[in-house]
Amino acid sequence: MTFNFLIFFSPIIFLIFLSESTIDDNLMYAEINLGFKEITINFKNWFYIHFKNIGFINLIIFLLSVLFFIFKDRKEITNKILIIIFSHLLLSLCINGFMNYHIRTTIYSTFIILIINFIFLASIIKFKEKFFLIFLGIIFINFSQQMYMIFNKDYFIELRADIYNFYFKDIDEKKNSSENESINNINKLISANGKIIFFTNLSEDVYFIYSKRELKKIKYKYLKPIKNLVYYQKKGGLEKYLNKIHYKKINIDNTYILSIDTSVLNVIEEFNILDKTKIFKNNCKIIPEAIFKDTIFISGERKIFLNKIECK
Repeated sequence: MTFNFLIFFSPIIFLIFLSESTIDDNLMYAEINLGFKEITINFKNWFYIHFKNIGFINLIIFLLSVLFFIFKDRKEITNKILIIIFSHLLLSLCINGFMNYHIRTTIYSTFIILIINFIFLASIIKFKEKFFLIFLGIIFINFSQQMYMIFNKDYFIELRADIYNFYFKDIDEKKNSSENESINNINKLISANGKIIFFTNLSEDVYFIYSKRELKKIKYKYLKPIKNLVYYQKKGGLEKYLNKIHYKKINIDNTYILSIDTSVLNVIEEFNILDKTKIFKNNCKIIPEAIFKDTIFISGERKIFLNKIECK
């Protein structure tokens, strides 16, 4: 079992050794907390969110299955599944990011709960075959509700407005460009020797995935996304962080900033907040007028901007 967990977490271990700043960058977005009030709120939210995901009946079955597999019928496979579920719950209590981004972070835990429910029902049927029709009826009711939600948009919006607004709002009325199309158009505007500074990890990831250019050739080697640097500056640890990643000030020229945000004003504001004397050798500012902007759809509607950086 220990070996299996080692294999499971090996990609994380590899990333930590690959980059000295991996832990710092991820802790920045994790929002770790150990306060009693926040833990209590996250505990309540964890069950409420899964209740919304799977419904009241499935939640009750899940709670019964936990008791059943802990006290009545302990098996290796169910022990492993319960460990995964309890680990998710524990992380959700201590890391606010899990609950802040619950639409993404509870996808797999929701399916795992449904799996443990199925195993529980199958086990109960073995003990009492007469329960088969009762549980079959329960499953049919849940399945019918899910199918009704799929084909009835108004009911879906009423029941799960958070998911609809996050993924599907205005998708019928608006035509969004593809990420691939936007990145290709951006590359046409940047000369062969041009460079890009990224506003967030998201903008860097999108460029890396969809661009035909090599990321390492178009970005400055040790320069992190602007929002990451602003975060450390606000915490009073920018200089320490820069030393940790062995950063040396750079002289930039023919450079652009790529951002994915709701407004380019947010990008300019964050860039202006940053103490650029620790980052650049020359004096730089963002030209407010974007030379490229478009609407894309990444887990909801977003704007992508390309702005020129002017330096003296």
